[in-house]
Amino acid sequence: MISKTIIVSPSGNFYGSEQVLYDFLSFTKNKYLVFVPKDSSFYNKLITQDKHDIKGFDNLSLLYVKILLLFIFKKYSSLYINEGGHIKYAKLAAKILKSKKIILHIRLLEDCKKERLGSIPPNLRLVSISAFISSHLKSYNHIQIYDPISTKRDVPLSNNEIKTLPTIGIIGRVSQTKGISNYNQLFDFLKVGGQINSFVFKFYGDIVIEESSTFDFYNHFNSSTYPTIIFEGFVTDQDKMYNDLDVVLHLNDNEPLGRIGLESWSRGIPFISFNKGGTGEINTALNLNKFLVEKETGWEMKLLKLLLNNLIVLTEKERKEIRQRLVDLFGVERYVRELEMEF
Repeated sequence: MISKTIIVSPSGNFYGSEQVLYDFLSFTKNKYLVFVPKDSSFYNKLITQDKHDIKGFDNLSLLYVKILLLFIFKKYSSLYINEGGHIKYAKLAAKILKSKKIILHIRLLEDCKKERLGSIPPNLRLVSISAFISSHLKSYNHIQIYDPISTKRDVPLSNNEIKTLPTIGIIGRVSQTKGISNYNQLFDFLKVGGQINSFVFKFYGDIVIEESSTFDFYNHFNSSTYPTIIFEGFVTDQDKMYNDLDVVLHLNDNEPLGRIGLESWSRGIPFISFNKGGTGEINTALNLNKFLVEKETGWEMKLLKLLLNNLIVLTEKERKEIRQRLVDLFGVERYVRELEMEF
């Protein structure tokens, strides 16, 4: 069925929010008009999908003028914008199109700030990705919908055989927003205690060298000085990446949700995080609290004990039970159903 909702993806990269939208567009039974930055990696990926009406754009102002004209002359009823950074466009559209629904996804903590959101029109609805994000949107018209993980793509479970030197993956951009200061603290603790070479730490993601503290971290903990700390950069082959890992570690206590945690558990790979933010929410929701570390003084020792003692080889039964809980709470079909109810 052809949908009366227009979808806008502001970014043409294929990071978390684009992966979520890609899953949504893959599993929905409706056909959408989707605007994506022209000739971007996401645009090319959606074109290959050959399922929806994909339109490229290279000018944001002209894009929204075009969308407003489509609402005026065509029978569209709602506009869905995939990222909160476009709040000013969403508010403008809501003010002009007072009889239409405008839906804006809030995925980042900085997009929850009142100085950014201001007052919003009554026909503008915010969608948060976690209870953690919702807690910062209490005074706004919003609904919480967990981001999805597709567990029906025949993603193989890891073999779960722990190596002699366990490999710990840190997945996502290497930046301050991903908790780089906490990794700095952890590595210093392990260095002092003589444990820095007890594990292999692999960072998968672009390094934000524009941040001086991140650049210093990268230069200090490089493989020439610390051979068990490896920066792999951004990788596209997720199967190869996860097959190399025994554990996935995420030390940002303000992460909005953490798709990485969903991907890890879908493959049966233990995901360790702080007991705060969206990552803590994932492990709590899945009843996997033993993989949580309390963020308090001395957390480094607690994490080390967890890594040394709790690198548990989960049974096949346990991993299948975890995957079923993922389907129930974070499944993509559930996501499509809940999001389309907003349209």
